[in-house]
Amino acid sequence: MPKRYATDLKNMSRYASKSLLSEVVCHDLSSLKAHDFNTEVALINGRPAPKKSRRLILEALELEDDGMVILTAKDARFSPLATCRQKDVVLLQDGDGLRAARIQLHCMVADECLSLVQAFTLRRRMPGTALAVWRVNDGPHEFWETKAIMAAVEFAVYPDGDVGTILPIEYA
Repeated sequence: MPKRYATDLKNMSRYASKSLLSEVVCHDLSSLKAHDFNTEVALINGRPAPKKSRRLILEALELEDDGMVILTAKDARFSPLATCRQKDVVLLQDGDGLRAARIQLHCMVADECLSLVQAFTLRRRMPGTALAVWRVNDGPHEFWETKAIMAAVEFAVYPDGDVGTILPIEYA
């Protein structure tokens, strides 16, 4: 960010660094005032759903298009300290166990934050490690409440299409 402001400084004097610091501090304070510091489960920078996404959401949830507000976003907050993004692999709380899935879309429908996911089935856990291998389900995508997301995880797609994840220590 200093480069953003320092580029325009042409009349260099001994007070140039003070001027640059003032510009950067003002920018940061302005950003802080604009941020709402919301820690609720919610979309981040949600926007009205495009027509195609709106139709997909309404059909999947079996809802009529009565003009309700539907927002979509690439990012969502699923806990006060954690977010996930479209195409991330996440762990979902499924009854007493965990399930992995890839995020396809985040949306807000009737004040409910939902995530459209491609679910995975556990193939194997590597004993003594935090590695789990999952098979991608061929079935239709599923909507889950965003608050059911427990963690976003590191992953790798193997040549056979399976997905390996490193489980957080609390779930390993």
